[in-house]
Amino acid sequence: MDRSNPENVYRRTRKRPTMSERARRRNEPEQEQEPVPLPEPLALPAPNPEGDMEVEPEAAQLDDQETYPFPGGPRITHVPF
Repeated sequence: MDRSNPENVYRRTRKRPTMSERARRRNEPEQEQEPVPLPEPLALPAPNPEGDMEVEPEAAQLDDQETYPFPGGPRITHVPF
C-alpha cells in the first residue's frame, strides 16, 4: 500500500465503530414521528331501493359476445391458448 496517497492513509487510520457502539446505535430509541393522517374513506353509492334486477343494454350485448359465434349458442367458458 502506498502511504504517500492520503486516501490510503485515511483508509488505514479510520476508526471503525466497535461492537458496543453498534449495539448502542441499534438500541437507541427512534425519534418519534408525527402520525400521518389517514385519508377520508370513500363514500359508497346509495343502495337502489328498487333493486338491481334490470338488465342494462350493455350487459345484453356482452352476453351475445360471450356466446360467439352464434347468439343464443353455447357460452364460451374457456379460450384454448
